[in-house]
Amino acid sequence: MNTTATPEALPLHIRLFSSAIQFYHEFLGRKTIASGKSATVEATVDFSKIRYSQVWEDTRLLRQGLRLQPQSRVLSIASAGDNAFALLLDDPREVVAIDFSPAQLALCALKIAAYKTLNYDDFTQLLGFEFDGRDIGPEGRVALYEEKVRPALTKEEYRLYWDENLDLIRNKIIHIGRLEKFFGIYRKYVLPLSHFKSTTRTLLDGQDLASQSKFFDSIWNTWIWRAGTRTFFGQMSLGHLGRDPKFFEHVRLDVGAFLLGKISNGVRNIPISDNYYAEYVFTGQQSGKNALPDYLVRDNYDIIRSRIDRVQLVRADVLKYLESEESGHFDGYNLSDIFEWMGEDLYKTFLTAIHKKGTKDARICYWNLFVPRESPEELKHLIRSEIELSDAATAKDRTYFYRRFVIETILKK
Repeated sequence: MNTTATPEALPLHIRLFSSAIQFYHEFLGRKTIASGKSATVEATVDFSKIRYSQVWEDTRLLRQGLRLQPQSRVLSIASAGDNAFALLLDDPREVVAIDFSPAQLALCALKIAAYKTLNYDDFTQLLGFEFDGRDIGPEGRVALYEEKVRPALTKEEYRLYWDENLDLIRNKIIHIGRLEKFFGIYRKYVLPLSHFKSTTRTLLDGQDLASQSKFFDSIWNTWIWRAGTRTFFGQMSLGHLGRDPKFFEHVRLDVGAFLLGKISNGVRNIPISDNYYAEYVFTGQQSGKNALPDYLVRDNYDIIRSRIDRVQLVRADVLKYLESEESGHFDGYNLSDIFEWMGEDLYKTFLTAIHKKGTKDARICYWNLFVPRESPEELKHLIRSEIELSDAATAKDRTYFYRRFVIETILKK
């Protein structure tokens, strides 16, 4: 029996509490920000700290959607760098990793320098992974940075950032992002209310979808888990602890109920045996038992390392960069979920700039989280939405919580 959660499946007092939180955000907690054509990332979001120390967008879907050819040139939102590095496996000529956040770019620069100077085992230790239970400790990580990685940092601003933030290295890079800390709170305080660690490990150890679905229905999908997940992943806690309240400016849904539904569907219906995203959220590590991100696979390490100089870090507002002469043209775009925070007019302006700087048949890939965005009818002569491909990819998205993975193609004569 499919018992995927719905809001009505929760006890009345939990539904009332969640509704009260939603009411607060919709009518009392919302702050108006600029959302017209002139609004920029710089004007709307605080980027002074690392928001993401890992990339939470399915690399497999991205690589399949972009279908990069050797010698392609691709524009990728930098974020934590993981997907930009993974794209090197498809042999592009250049990956322009762009971000407005100096902290995110410092993180990407650290990883690039680590690729250049460390072997695979030291690379994973620097970032804080504990493969086979190995952990060199806080001072061991700092020693790797100071003795090997720091000299390879290309800019003084990156060296200064990490010299002043050695505790981030001590505390393990993979855990330091705002979103990763949010998942840590869920893992430490919310998940144990409904499930023991052994129960979580049993879920993650599932090897076939039929037994995974049965385990979800009979063991995992308790009302306590549903209530805790819906409440914790609601707009109040997610906005103030995980993302940024300003990202919710255009959201018009019950965030907690939506995410509970998406997570429930993912845990029940998407194979978990190779889902390292779920393993991290539920356990705080990516051990390899549920596979690893492409950038972290041992067999990929030397390939990425040999091509790492093809990654160019650019600090800029994406739209301003695309409208500048320096950007050049691109054969593919990885745009993360940047359209989440902007209004319809600004979104259309972005698409027009993307089309102008894109080559014929270039692919555009991005995620919708809460706000639906897809090329509007008035731009269909410029950009074709690959609806069937997007539908199929979304159904397999291992990050669970996205509304849709969008694949589009640039049309030019």
